[in-house]
Amino acid sequence: MKPEWFFGVESYWIGEARVSITDPERTLLAALRHPNYCGGWDEIFGIFQKHISEVNVGKMAGYALRLPVAIAKRLGWIMEKLSVPGATIEKLQSLPAKSYSLLNPSGGNQGAYDSRWRLRINVGWKEL
Repeated sequence: MKPEWFFGVESYWIGEARVSITDPERTLLAALRHPNYCGGWDEIFGIFQKHISEVNVGKMAGYALRLPVAIAKRLGWIMEKLSVPGATIEKLQSLPAKSYSLLNPSGGNQGAYDSRWRLRINVGWKEL
């Protein structure tokens, strides 16, 4: 992991060992980068559906602005589909993207293009 991506980490002592664990907001963003490590796209979208009200959306969007644009776009797309209120979505949407990224980076290079988010929708999200 690039050093500039090392944030959103909390340290805990377990016995005599110091353990670093990402906070919930950073963990969700890591899942958007590598959904194949987290049960796949359907699982991740389900986690967002179930827990979006429990995380600090502003904090998570701020984190996303520090990561590759594709992650911020994926987060914005999900927030829009889940009708998350606020101006946070517009900040994520306005980020410049040179090309289209895959919504599911673990999926195939097929699906419709979403010009608002500069994402290729390579999942059947309506089924989720």
